[in-house]
Amino acid sequence: MALLLIILTSLVFFLLNSMRNIKPHSFFSRSGFSLIELILYVGLLSSMMLVLSLFFSIALSVRIKHQTISEVEQQGLQVLQIMSQTIRNASSVNSPLAGSSSSTLSLSLATSSDITSVFFASSSVLYVTEGVASPVALTNNTVAISNLLFSALSVSSSTTPGTVRIVFSLSRINPSGRSEYDYTKVFYTTAALRYP
Repeated sequence: MALLLIILTSLVFFLLNSMRNIKPHSFFSRSGFSLIELILYVGLLSSMMLVLSLFFSIALSVRIKHQTISEVEQQGLQVLQIMSQTIRNASSVNSPLAGSSSSTLSLSLATSSDITSVFFASSSVLYVTEGVASPVALTNNTVAISNLLFSALSVSSSTTPGTVRIVFSLSRINPSGRSEYDYTKVFYTTAALRYP
């Protein structure tokens, strides 16, 4: 792109110098530009401005797309890390039951069997509650969570107790409908209790 700009600029200067060196065919000399020269210069300048504006438009679009992907991936990985760590530190899985799946995950915390930690999605936002505290949002208002599913992989309580598979989709909220903001990624992981 920069090479094209350099070539266009060189061409304009070349044309300017070559037109200045042409001697008029009349008996009187004139200074200034003719109408054809002026139209040519305006056309070349307009072409250069168009190329520059297209370049900056594409660069801005790519930057926005990169920020969108980064936002979705950062939040998805953060949510996976929080849920995995909470599962590892729990003493038991209350819901879903062994061999089943659910859209909510309820864990008894290792510090006290009275306190439970519950993960659930509501209005495209992922929440966690601990004990009787009010829900805390784990995702912000720029992304929407969907297809949240927790699967207890244990067949019975004696074999691999407390192994949970987590799957969810995270999408960038796109109220403007611009393609730069369209991005969805499916996240999944498996975590097991550290203290069965």
